[in-house]
Amino acid sequence: MPIVLRIAFRNLREHRAKTAIIVSLISIGMILLVVGNSIIETGRAGTQRAFVDSYSGHILVGPPDANGKDPSLFPGANFGPGATVAKTVRPYEEVLAYLRSRPEVSALNPQVYGTVFIELPDDFRAVTNSLGVDLKAHAEMFPGALEMVQGRMLEPGEEGIVLGIKVLKDMEKDAKYQAKVGEKLKLNVLGLNTRIKSIPLVGVVHFKNGNSGLDDMGFMDLSSLRYLLGMVIGSTKQIKIAKEDQSLLDLDLDKDLGSFFGEAAVIAPGGSAASAAGAPSLKPNQLYGILGDTSGRAELAKADAGAWHYVLLRLKDGRMTHQVISSLNADFKAKGWDLRAVDWEGAAGFYAQFVKGAQLFFTILVIIICVVSVIVIMNTMVVSIIERTSEIGTMRALGARKSYIRKVFLAETFALALMGGILGLVVSGLAIAVMHSTGLPSPHVFFTLIFGGDVIYPMLSWSSALGALAIMVAVGLLSSIYPTATALKIQPVKAMQSA
Repeated sequence: MPIVLRIAFRNLREHRAKTAIIVSLISIGMILLVVGNSIIETGRAGTQRAFVDSYSGHILVGPPDANGKDPSLFPGANFGPGATVAKTVRPYEEVLAYLRSRPEVSALNPQVYGTVFIELPDDFRAVTNSLGVDLKAHAEMFPGALEMVQGRMLEPGEEGIVLGIKVLKDMEKDAKYQAKVGEKLKLNVLGLNTRIKSIPLVGVVHFKNGNSGLDDMGFMDLSSLRYLLGMVIGSTKQIKIAKEDQSLLDLDLDKDLGSFFGEAAVIAPGGSAASAAGAPSLKPNQLYGILGDTSGRAELAKADAGAWHYVLLRLKDGRMTHQVISSLNADFKAKGWDLRAVDWEGAAGFYAQFVKGAQLFFTILVIIICVVSVIVIMNTMVVSIIERTSEIGTMRALGARKSYIRKVFLAETFALALMGGILGLVVSGLAIAVMHSTGLPSPHVFFTLIFGGDVIYPMLSWSSALGALAIMVAVGLLSSIYPTATALKIQPVKAMQSA
């Protein structure tokens, strides 16, 4: 074997130009792999950190949607044709008590989510994704996550809305409208109901550790958001109607209406109601009470204080996330609760799917680059072998077997791949160190969404780097298969004649 290595390195020295070309190609492939994977992994880590620290916590617990899919931070389609009311956590008090009893949980935060429209002049509408939260629980779960750009945060029990910074900018850009803190904004939810509510703009917020692609997220007081979303108390209580009142249900309005109200009852100028025939007068307060007690109707129109779309959990040890999720889902099933627990990716919903799809695209792009590298390296090695035809023929004429020739070429290829890989790893490490210190600005909101921030600070992952080195060595060896097979087909006599 040492003789094979000596011959291999001698050949590499004697063909310096070809050696330099192949090493350079492998180095470029290595740089693309290492830098590309580092940026993708950094982006994934940044997205995870943004969601866990600002939006979702470690676990989201909520009911599956109408199609049976996992819950997410953005439940239901509450606007447009086919709008539906998202399901809520039931039985909420029991679920909350159970979640609080879990020793792994350090904080929990129930939330309501809704896509709300802001009516602006000239028929413009701005869209805000609003969260209704327990302000104390939210502050405990996401300490320091919010930065007030204008105004202030809502106080507990205060009616108002806090817009995300992106919504304010969109209003100024598209509608040429500058909303001011303190003014009342007219809000509605198209397609779900006809409820309209005007509430004051209290502040404008930015998620400091979040993703600027989600800067349209804001906050609204719970009562207003629940009202707009139609999250009112639904009662299954049986109401008993007195026997004398049941007769009202059998009235024939055409025949019995006159007898019910008396003969042409009118409101007398003095403030009392009297019939033309001198029937007993009815005072206004008697008329107002003719429908009986309407307090129940008012009660049914109130926002449901126990209605929450989901509950977010922060764990004492984030590494236990998947174990806790498995345990929670098993307990939910045993208790008969229509609930599921998901991690931050599940909570991110369509957003996470978009990010994963984009990252998959870049991964495929890197694979294509590797395939191209294999073809280029293989062609270069074929040319090199053709130029060494006489050398190979001489070796065969002197008694070298095909297995020996194969070992020589494999040794050369392995050496080339290893040198190119190490060189590429060194250059990649230096490049990543520079990008990490200076930051890599995201050129477009598309990349901001994928990589979890406006500025990317790539980190070198040694496991990924060593994996990339192994891939490039494998690429080099794979590239040598066809050239080696070509070399073994050379007949000694023809090789001697071409010398």
